[in-house]
Amino acid sequence: MRVKGSGWALLGLAWLLRIFPLRWLLAAFAAAALHEAGHYCAVYLLGGRVRQLTLGGTGAVMACENLSPGREILCILAGPATGFALLGLLRCFPRLAICGLVTGAYNLLPIAPLDGARALEHLAAIVFSPIAARRISFAAEAACLAVLLAAAVAAWWLHLGLAPLCFVLFMLLRAKNSLQIGAKGGTI
Repeated sequence: MRVKGSGWALLGLAWLLRIFPLRWLLAAFAAAALHEAGHYCAVYLLGGRVRQLTLGGTGAVMACENLSPGREILCILAGPATGFALLGLLRCFPRLAICGLVTGAYNLLPIAPLDGARALEHLAAIVFSPIAARRISFAAEAACLAVLLAAAVAAWWLHLGLAPLCFVLFMLLRAKNSLQIGAKGGTI
């Protein structure tokens, strides 16, 4: 397995270090690492192979091969399931458990290239044609982004700060970039 990184990952790390307390940031990185380990273990156990892991400013992407669509769905959902499983550590490691919950919930959003969008498209492809599955995934993504944008604007209107609006703009850019580079196929 090859591991690639980008300068954007370092820039994102520097930005996060300025915003969050170190102990929360370490818990978030541990939760993210366990999330990716959940994907990796599922791929390995189901007979697949991870070709490459790319670390970027917006997260990690695994390029896999030798997985049937059903097995790929399980591998996609293994990451969020790992995050939710961290809730079992709430008494001993509360920050890790909370970060695992947030990581799992965030990754289940039906916004490309997150796990939720990939899982939805694969599940829809079982029932519908690949084109219809892609349309369903796109409609769910547009609806989710619209709801998030409305909530972020409402938060700004109520003087709760710009952080929710920045988050939604980040998600819009991430979704746009994933659609442009075609990251939907063969990645977890």
